Amino acid sequence: MYEEIAEYKELSNNDSVAIPASDRVVRIDHNSQEYIKVLSEIDEVAEAARSSNSLSVDHADELQQRLSELEAGKVLMSAPQTNANYAKELVVNALKWIAEKIMDNLIAVIVGPLMLAFLALLGF
Repeated sequence: MYEEIAEYKELSNNDSVAIPASDRVVRIDHNSQEYIKVLSEIDEVAEAARSSNSLSVDHADELQQRLSELEAGKVLMSAPQTNANYAKELVVNALKWIAEKIMDNLIAVIVGPLMLAFLALLGF
């Protein structure tokens, strides 16, 4: 543990190490086609997850958590600007979980490109 602390101190003192700002704020263009498409596809994935019998039965509590995370991410995206890291954590993690749990070709085809489009929208 002491070695890890020493390594952290060394990294934090090194100016050449770029640590991304955890409070990076990005402006959201609510009229862009990318924004409209991403939010529409998030809704589509959420609806597919909601209507999945296996998720509703086998993972009901976690499904509700993930759907709530998607909704929270959409709320963050509805503001004129948002913390990119917060939105990313909520939406990408929820999408990954849904894609892993639903063995549906439609979801598999949508989620990968959706995550990339969402990240691009946030400037990642």
